[in-house]
Amino acid sequence: MNSRWIALVLIGIIISLSGHDALTYPERFDRLPTWGGHSQIGGGALLDPAHRENRENRVDLCRHCFCIHLKAICDYKLNKTLSNEFNDKLLVPLNIKYIEVRLTAGTQFVMYENFFQDNQVNYFGVIGVGKDDQVEITSNAFSHNKGGFPNIEIRNVLRVFLREKFLTGADYKLLVEDVAQLSVFSNALQMTNLDCSLKRIKELNLMKNAFNPGVAKYGINLRIEDSNINQLGIFGVSMGKVSLLRCHIDMIMSNAFDVTSIKELIIEGCNIEVIESQALTNKLHSDKVAIVDTVIGTIEGQAISQSGITTMIMFGNTITKIRSNAIQIVAVSLFIRNNSMSHVEPNWLSVSQADQVEIANNRFQNYGRCELNIGSSNCSFRNNILQNPQSGSLNFTCRVHQVRVGTECSCNKSWLSELTDHDLESEILCQLAERDGNCFNATNTDVRRYVNEACASNVTRYCMGGQWVTKAASDQASDSGKLTIGMIALAIVILTLLLVTIVCLLAKNWGSGSGTAGGCQSADKCLIEEDIRDQLRQRAQELSGGSATRKGILKLINGRLSKKECNDRVFLILDNMPQKSQAIESLLLRHISQSHMEAMQV
Repeated sequence: MNSRWIALVLIGIIISLSGHDALTYPERFDRLPTWGGHSQIGGGALLDPAHRENRENRVDLCRHCFCIHLKAICDYKLNKTLSNEFNDKLLVPLNIKYIEVRLTAGTQFVMYENFFQDNQVNYFGVIGVGKDDQVEITSNAFSHNKGGFPNIEIRNVLRVFLREKFLTGADYKLLVEDVAQLSVFSNALQMTNLDCSLKRIKELNLMKNAFNPGVAKYGINLRIEDSNINQLGIFGVSMGKVSLLRCHIDMIMSNAFDVTSIKELIIEGCNIEVIESQALTNKLHSDKVAIVDTVIGTIEGQAISQSGITTMIMFGNTITKIRSNAIQIVAVSLFIRNNSMSHVEPNWLSVSQADQVEIANNRFQNYGRCELNIGSSNCSFRNNILQNPQSGSLNFTCRVHQVRVGTECSCNKSWLSELTDHDLESEILCQLAERDGNCFNATNTDVRRYVNEACASNVTRYCMGGQWVTKAASDQASDSGKLTIGMIALAIVILTLLLVTIVCLLAKNWGSGSGTAGGCQSADKCLIEEDIRDQLRQRAQELSGGSATRKGILKLINGRLSKKECNDRVFLILDNMPQKSQAIESLLLRHISQSHMEAMQV
């Protein structure tokens, strides 16, 4: 009876173990069981005769890894017998299509040539813990794997080294992400078709000619995201699409894209310290190059040099400095929009034989001229802001429309002829002084409109209350106003005398003995509001003792002047200030608008 119970218990344990997921074993094993039906040392696909004997002398991988159906899970945390080296001493069963290696802290994993022998593994992945773990894959490590377009993934490892000829052959998909240090050696990737993604690499070192398939095809697509690159070196190969997204790049080196062709090059959301001279040379031919939402320190001279680019786009970038001759492009559609550029040297851009050029909505802090020697119908330079434009910087055949410069509007427009030989008065917008803004209801206006409205007949005009006022019109208005005010004053005097007489007579009759005195202030007196008077006195005290402006202001605020005298003195001060003071000018014009406007409107 007891023997029957013991047998039943053993059978139950065996059944339980056979149904248990191998990934959940809680302890380490010296040897792992070979799961029934899952290890095929021989058989399966036809073997290369040269490899048959070699396979028979190897140790089955499934003795050290958990093999379930088509998968092999090699976990260093659970399997203490698992070697750090995957080489020709291990045998990968022919039915295994999926291999996953799980590292533990301190594991230094190395994979060598001949680990695979006529296998068809479609997925090989290494997952680390990011604590002193390392992955090194040596030359020809996958050369004997015949899986169709296999995925190779390496995740969360401290250091990764991909040696020369790490991948060779036809088709692969490679993903490396969340790695502290990744080094890709020269000629590491030699295949005709590769979809390569590198994500969140803290220190990425792509050595010269890391991509080198040996044939001129567009089969290599490279995507690098959220990574730090010290030097982006030489690719030296034709590629399909190269995307650099949200990366920090210290330097794009000379000849980095010295290749036959890249169908599409995208740099988006990056931070680039320097783009060196000859980074994109005349050897580069590309359907599209786009630099978008990127912060760039310096673009050196001839950085983009005579490149045959079909379409080049620069959108939303912030660039500190663009050197002379930095961008030289032939036969291109060029779009430069919504960029902020601090310092642009002369001839920073040179375009010839272009189908379409559009430079719009950009802000230039220091703007140097560019060479746009193409037909005006193909070129548009519009809605740009030019601070400190250099002499001759708008001398090109490109159509100019609504371009703002930092120069303040004035009746002297000689500055415009220094910028261009063309008639651009209606297209160049100057900056309005604060005092003139109300007359235009704007902060900028084109030069032609300002001259027509503010400088008519070569007479200086002033904007007050949203209307233009001249000194001559002010004098005339004051004279006519004086006559009207005099008549009103006379009528008031007569009425006052009559009223006083009547009151006196009534008082006499009533015997009050009191007298009534009356009078009126002359309506012709100039009255300056107290706050204006105090501010003018303060501004005058700040001027030197011998200043004519100081003396004029003190006479104005301390004297008893008629409105005409006051009006004349105000404009005399305005016209003869040797150094314009916007504060004094604003106070004087404010007084004119409050006390004299009823007779001055033009």
